[in-house]
Amino acid sequence: MTTIRAIAREFPERRLDGVRLIQLGGDTVYRVDLLRCQRNFPKAFLAVGFGTTETGRATQHFVAPGIVPPEEVLPIGFPLPGVNAWIADDDGSEAQSGAVGEIVIEADDLAAGYHGRPALTAEKFRHDPVDAKKRAYCTGDLGRRLPNGALQHLGRKDFQIKIRGYQVPANEIEALLLASAGVREACVVAHGPPAGPETLVAFVVRQRASAADDDTVLARLRGALPEYMVPQRLIELPALPRTPTGKTDRKALQEMPLAPLAPDRPRTEPRNAVEARVAAIWRDVLGIGELGVDDQFLDLGGDSLQAMRIAGRVYREFGLAVSQGQLLSRPTVAEMAALVAGLAADRAVASVIPKAKRST
Repeated sequence: MTTIRAIAREFPERRLDGVRLIQLGGDTVYRVDLLRCQRNFPKAFLAVGFGTTETGRATQHFVAPGIVPPEEVLPIGFPLPGVNAWIADDDGSEAQSGAVGEIVIEADDLAAGYHGRPALTAEKFRHDPVDAKKRAYCTGDLGRRLPNGALQHLGRKDFQIKIRGYQVPANEIEALLLASAGVREACVVAHGPPAGPETLVAFVVRQRASAADDDTVLARLRGALPEYMVPQRLIELPALPRTPTGKTDRKALQEMPLAPLAPDRPRTEPRNAVEARVAAIWRDVLGIGELGVDDQFLDLGGDSLQAMRIAGRVYREFGLAVSQGQLLSRPTVAEMAALVAGLAADRAVASVIPKAKRST
């Protein structure tokens, strides 16, 4: 993938009609990668698959010229002949379809092991307890099985992200970032001190100065993802750091010092009694001193548990049932206050209508 992405980046309008087959792998393949590849190689079949040095090519499927799969993160396909590829959960047993786990490759012709490293060999290569001839290799890569039986790669196990108890598939966020106008590269990591709370941070490289601004990109993510998967910061870089093999150096991004957040824009104070009461609830639940009526709930550090607490406080103080989902879909004090005012007005009208009917 590193080579294909470099060609797409340096020669976006170059058409190589003579190429008939391209094998993609070595990294997660996104839908945007396929579109760029089809632009450069319009007549080529694309073989999307997965493999390691220890196993060779293990899974694969073909995408014909002009065909665009619906998935933002392309599947890595089905096991090749003589190979069994499956997903293992935490206890080593096969995970249910759709569940995230480690990709395990089972075959007779795997590598013998690691020279001079018996402990690592025993950790990564395992014999089948029933058939001693069968050996399996634990790849250290995360994946899941799709409803059609194909496997989907979800990144390295070493870089799995957990934020506030949720497991976050970084490459699904990256796929949406890459589909945003003007974003050329993207990487999402958990960033923070070893002993402190981690923050979900997206690093992006833009194609041009006219690309969509941060607020537009984050708004798109909020409309497509659950709140815990929306990055709390979006950092623009001139280029992403690379490992010696050309892959994105996620560890370097995790350890990269971040500049302090820019000073807040002037805050709009509550403009009526409802906004003032809702703002007071938010300050109490979120544990913050000041906020404006246009500040975003997630930008203030809010999460789903705090959204439930705010909904409970609104019910106690206003007598109105507001769901967690309603709050997250109106993520500012101003929007929340407008919802509360509207519900209160509807309730007042409903309480008057029966009396009017009886008087007639």
